[in-house]
Amino acid sequence: MGRYGNVISGLGLAVIIVTTGCSAKQSQPPQPAATRPETLPEADTTKTYGTIPDMRGTWFMVTHVIVEKETGKRVSNFSALYRIDSTAEQFLAQRFTFKLPDELEQDRRNADAQSREWKPTPVDLAALAHRLRTDPGKIVKAGFRFIGRDSYSDSDKQSPEGSGSLFAFEASDPGPGTLGAAAAYYAWTKEPDLVTGRFSSGALSIAAGVPVPIGFSGTFDMYRLPE
Repeated sequence: MGRYGNVISGLGLAVIIVTTGCSAKQSQPPQPAATRPETLPEADTTKTYGTIPDMRGTWFMVTHVIVEKETGKRVSNFSALYRIDSTAEQFLAQRFTFKLPDELEQDRRNADAQSREWKPTPVDLAALAHRLRTDPGKIVKAGFRFIGRDSYSDSDKQSPEGSGSLFAFEASDPGPGTLGAAAAYYAWTKEPDLVTGRFSSGALSIAAGVPVPIGFSGTFDMYRLPE
């Protein structure tokens, strides 16, 4: 099921906020070349490996968890918030808790009830951006990695999620009730205000005192939020 299919959980639908003191047109994104380790990202760290396109700005990432059942495909949508800065050498990321505006939360629930991917509209994105300005949420302990295709491992290149992708974003988060959780998001298309791709994730949850591996996979859309 991909890089984290047997290891650790989905971060689900996510918001990524990338902040910097310079405009995207005035300077280049960090692009150090290296090969990342196979271990999970360490908490409160961000590492950059290989060539990454300029991802600075404010992004809303919606992931669609897909589960195949006897009655057909089931789609669910989830949420999380990230704030990412950059230096001349690498990106710097943090995860935050946050609350969707009521109308957006209802739209997401309706999409879940109908087992379809939730696609927020430009009006939705503007409403979310406004909410985040007044209520940015609280920091959650997590670790991150950005990986260019030139630093992919063989497993990245051979996995269904990573085989045709341009770059990847990894995040690890222990999460409540788990021994560890992580997700790898592989970007297949990149436009100025939209990134789409596939992801795999996993978690070690606790059931009756016994570690239980849980894995998920699906697709995602990242929307650049208005400033």
